[in-house]
Amino acid sequence: MAFRIPLPLAIVAAILAGSTMIAHANTITETFNFTATGAVTASGSFTITFDPTLNYNNDSTDLTVNSFTDSQLSVSVPTGFNYTPTSFVPGELTIGGLLNSVSIENAFTNDYGLVIGAANTADPYFIQYGSSNASTYITDTDSGTVTLVGAVGATPEPSSLVLLGTGVLGLASAARRWFARAA
Repeated sequence: MAFRIPLPLAIVAAILAGSTMIAHANTITETFNFTATGAVTASGSFTITFDPTLNYNNDSTDLTVNSFTDSQLSVSVPTGFNYTPTSFVPGELTIGGLLNSVSIENAFTNDYGLVIGAANTADPYFIQYGSSNASTYITDTDSGTVTLVGAVGATPEPSSLVLLGTGVLGLASAARRWFARAA
């Protein structure tokens, strides 16, 4: 004897499952490569998972440091990011040391900060990079590049998932009826 879920119950379950995904509907994963040239030189690659409609502050759990070098830093620095979808610079992403805060560089410490504009678009741009070490005050540079290496993309909208689920259930129901008539 096979267990069968009534079609109305399956539709309600699909709608409820889709509605619980609203909080993660816009989540994207992007990899940014950067180079900074000038008074301080640095380069690196970071992969970040974030919802471009939300604010993030000192988030280190959704960030992977793929590579990072800085002409002033010789130690590994705990790293995090801040993201603001709407501010003076829309889509502003700051990646940096977590000594006090991502957005605060401390002089004479191993600290750094990279500011990227339009991080929520296909054309992010370099704004500023700065770093310091135990014997150096903060050295900033406004020269550099940022490239978006790859975007994994947005999670499907819940309404799309519900529509897909409803369509699959409808096809299953139609197939069941067709096989029942054929038998």
